[in-house]
Amino acid sequence: MSELRRDPTADRWVIIAPERSRRPDEGRRPTKRIENPAQFDPGCPFCPGNESMLPSIIAETTSLERPGWRTRVVENKFPALSQDAGHPARDSFYDTATGRGYHEVIVETPRHDKDLTTMSKEGVREVLATYRKRCVALMAETAIQSAIVFRNHGSVAGASLRHPHSQVMALEWVPALIEARQTAMLDYYRAKGRCLLCDIISHEKADGRRVVNENEAFLTTIPFAPIARCEMWLLPKRHQADFGVAESATIDLLAAALQDALLRLEATFGDLPYHYAIDTASKDGSGSPGLHWRLRIVPQLTVPGGFEVASGVPINSSLPEQDAASLRSVSGGRRKERGHENSRL
Repeated sequence: MSELRRDPTADRWVIIAPERSRRPDEGRRPTKRIENPAQFDPGCPFCPGNESMLPSIIAETTSLERPGWRTRVVENKFPALSQDAGHPARDSFYDTATGRGYHEVIVETPRHDKDLTTMSKEGVREVLATYRKRCVALMAETAIQSAIVFRNHGSVAGASLRHPHSQVMALEWVPALIEARQTAMLDYYRAKGRCLLCDIISHEKADGRRVVNENEAFLTTIPFAPIARCEMWLLPKRHQADFGVAESATIDLLAAALQDALLRLEATFGDLPYHYAIDTASKDGSGSPGLHWRLRIVPQLTVPGGFEVASGVPINSSLPEQDAASLRSVSGGRRKERGHENSRL
C-alpha cells in the first residue's frame, strides 16, 4: 500500500510505494569493485606526476611520505562557475546573470585505487578536514553567499573520473532548494522555539526503527520521507548551523560515521553509485539558531520515471524502516552475528 510522507526539512512530499519493488531488476543491480586496480593511471590528471594535466593546484595537505601530499585541491578543468565568466547576452524577455563563482575538485588521495571505504579512517578524516578548510576559505569571499560540497561516486552518478575525488562549488546566490530547506527549518524554529533537526534526532532515537548507527557525535538514520532507497542522513548531535565551525573532534567522528555508512551500503548492494552532499548554512544564516548542518547520502539505485520528472515528487519503492533494519544487519562489509542493535563506532 502506498502512502505520502512529508519531509519537514524541505517541505516536500515523497511517495512511498513498496509494491513497485516487485518491478523487474528494481534496485537489484549490485556490482563488484575492480579486482586489483592499478595504484597509478598514466592518463589520470589526479595521479601524482600528472600535474601538467591540471589547470592549477590551489591547496594541498602535505605528507612526509611520497608523493608529499595527502589531499589536493585543484581547479575544475570544466567549471560550471568561474571568476572569468563574461557578461551574458541580454534577452528582452528572460532574466540573465553572470555565472561567477568557484568550482573546485578535492582529490582525496594520491592513490588511484583507493576509495572512502578502503582508506584508513585518518585518510577519510583528512578528506573531511579539507572540505571544511575550503568552505571556510570560499565563504570568506565577499561575494560568495553559499558553498556546496558534494561527491559523485560511479559513472551513473556523474563521476567522470575513477580517481577518488569530491567537489565544492561556491555561489554568489543561494539556490532555491537550499533556500527552501532553510526556510522550512526557520519556520519550524519560529513556531516551536526549537531546532527541527535537533527534534528529529530526539524523535528518531526514541523511535529507533529508522536508526542505522550512532556514535558520540552523530546519528545515522534513514529519514522518514527518503527520496531514494537507503538514503541516509548523518546528523551532528551538537547544534551548529555552519559545517565550517565543526571542531576537529567532530570531524574525526564524522569520518567514522561516513565510512561506516558507506561500508554498509557496499555490503548490501555492492559498489553502487551514489551522491552525498553537506547541507550547511548560507552566509546570512550561519549564525541562525534555527539551522543545523548535516551530511546526506543518496544512493542511485533507480532512475526517475515520467511521473517524477513531470511532478517533481519522488517515488521511493522501499520502506525506510525495512531498509534501516537491513543496513543495521551489516557492518564493515560483514553481516553481524545477531540482533540489530546500533553498533558503536
